[in-house]
Amino acid sequence: GHAAEFIYYLKKYNYQGVVFFDTFPIREEAKAETQANIDSFEKISKIVDELGMDRIAEVVMVILEKVAR
Repeated sequence: GHAAEFIYYLKKYNYQGVVFFDTFPIREEAKAETQANIDSFEKISKIVDELGMDRIAEVVMVILEKVAR
C-alpha cells in the first residue's frame, strides 16, 4: 500500500530524481534483491498509470475526508 501511494505522489509532483531502495540484502544476493526492487517499483508504477491519477486522487480525497471525521 505505501509503495503505491509513494509512487502516486512521485508522479503527481512530476519527480524526476533518483529513488533509493532501503534494503540490506543479507540472505539474498544483492544484485537479485536490487532487481526485485526495481521490478516491483515498475509493476506498481504501471498499475498507477493503468488506474489513472484522477481515479487515485478521488480515492485519496475520500480517505482523507473519512479520517477527518
